[in-house]
Amino acid sequence: GCRYGAALDSVQIVGLPDLTIAKTPSGHFSQGPVRAMYTLTVTNTGAGPTLGTITVTDTLPSGLTATALSGGGWSCVLGTLTCTRSDALGAGLSYPDITLTVNVSATAARSLTNRAIASGGGAPPAPSNTTTDTTQVLGVLIVIPALQQSMLALLVLCLLVAAGWTLRTRRA
Repeated sequence: GCRYGAALDSVQIVGLPDLTIAKTPSGHFSQGPVRAMYTLTVTNTGAGPTLGTITVTDTLPSGLTATALSGGGWSCVLGTLTCTRSDALGAGLSYPDITLTVNVSATAARSLTNRAIASGGGAPPAPSNTTTDTTQVLGVLIVIPALQQSMLALLVLCLLVAAGWTLRTRRA
């Protein structure tokens, strides 16, 4: 007779990674030139580790100029506002943060929307791969040194006296 043998293979099914990205502004976002920062955090919320290269790309709005881009273990290029890395990221874990330093121009809009995308690593495209942050920009701050405050008070007083004199001469 014939004998049938059975071979058993053990197969482990690993889930897919799912990248999410979060962006947090910090510092003073006011019409400048003012230095401010964004922190970008990439997390794998999927069921399996990432495979291959992960790319983070930031798109700055008009009114912001990037001055620095870095993060532990990331290879970043300031000119293109991209950071990449190829080490696997396990499920439920985050890579070290990326810090993007920007200058806020004196003509920046009062509301700026900044967008960042995390892609690659075997993760399928999803809305969670993109984040936008709308930052409110304060108007220009006028700082007057203490010595000049008395001169400003004198100028205001002179303007008030001149305005009063003008009103009196018109009535006469």
